[in-house]
Amino acid sequence: MSIFASRRRARPVEPRIAATDLGGGDAELVMYGDVMAEDSRDWWTGEPDGRPAVTSEALNRELDKLRGAERVTVRLNSCGGDLYTGLAIHSVLRSLDAEVTVRVEGIAASAASVIACAGDRVVVTPGSILMVHEGALGLMGYYTGADLRALVADMDAGVRAMLGVYAAKTGRPEDELREMVEAETWMVGQEIVDAGFADVLEDAGQDCGEPAVEDEGGGEVMVAGVLHDLSRFRHVPDLAARVSASANHTEQTPGEPSPVSDMSEPPRAAEEEGETFMNISELREQHPDLVAEIEAAARQSERDRLAAIDEVADGLPADMVREAKYGEHPMGAEQLAIAALRAQSAERSARADADRAAAARYLADAQSDAEESGTDEVEPDPTGGEGEDTEEEQAKKEVQQCAQLRAQMRGGR
Repeated sequence: MSIFASRRRARPVEPRIAATDLGGGDAELVMYGDVMAEDSRDWWTGEPDGRPAVTSEALNRELDKLRGAERVTVRLNSCGGDLYTGLAIHSVLRSLDAEVTVRVEGIAASAASVIACAGDRVVVTPGSILMVHEGALGLMGYYTGADLRALVADMDAGVRAMLGVYAAKTGRPEDELREMVEAETWMVGQEIVDAGFADVLEDAGQDCGEPAVEDEGGGEVMVAGVLHDLSRFRHVPDLAARVSASANHTEQTPGEPSPVSDMSEPPRAAEEEGETFMNISELREQHPDLVAEIEAAARQSERDRLAAIDEVADGLPADMVREAKYGEHPMGAEQLAIAALRAQSAERSARADADRAAAARYLADAQSDAEESGTDEVEPDPTGGEGEDTEEEQAKKEVQQCAQLRAQMRGGR
């Protein structure tokens, strides 16, 4: 079975993000392509250029089709991109009042792996690929030490938020996840399930006979029909061998998914025979040691929450940190980091919009100046401006010549 073809000329599937109301309480959200901070725009005009991408703006335009759905299936095939956007999309999907199933139809790398973790149920096939890494920041221009320290603080906050998402999904300690992230860890098929990033491994069925990954050369690969650029990653393994081995050694019976863990519900204590209910005063009176233990645990939990916020507070606005600690709606360090990243992303987008608007105004002003100067109406003169004299100019020259000749004659007497 050929999983990694040499070079096929099949036309890639267009990147897109699109939601569909399937009826009966079901909806589908397709996310194919790079995760970007904003819709792709023409640099000069600031207008959308029509190139599709997975963005928060695009998701917001599709949300109405998901509202009211009881079950939402997200079909994901993305090499990632902007971490802040990935965190924002993760938050939106988690906030849906629906059961969310994420199906990794090709690859979920970098920021797309954060989106994948939004699923209440994450489904992969033997050919699915997932990658986690620390990411990188591109810089251009001149920066002071303070500028660079602020950027490092921003990146650290993003990594902590990302690790919080991974920990919530996998149940693994953040120290262990940090090692995976720093090593740029690639997982295929069952490996994704074993690591806790997916809940179910499904057989690809009849589609498994078709190449899942196609080498397009130059660092580009076609994964399940979507073209991805892997050249930006530092430690890309031999995906051909990994995907092929995963597909060939999967013993899963088609149509019978294999869950990672026991999903059975815990026993409900309130349904046990002889259950009695007590208010706080009665509980304190009859079980003082238990109450003291609970209160001590609560105090420790609050101290831990405040300490975690202090760890991510560097470089964040003081009022935002204060609101997170003591405001009407307190939040943990992970939530604060995500909120800060959203605010920073919005600020960057606003600055980019302002730059594009300034560039557009400059071009408009230049065009207006050119039109007002009348230079378009000036015709070129091949003689360099030294054309024939008019009759009036010729007469003046003749008078001047006569005067000069007369002066010369008088001087000669």
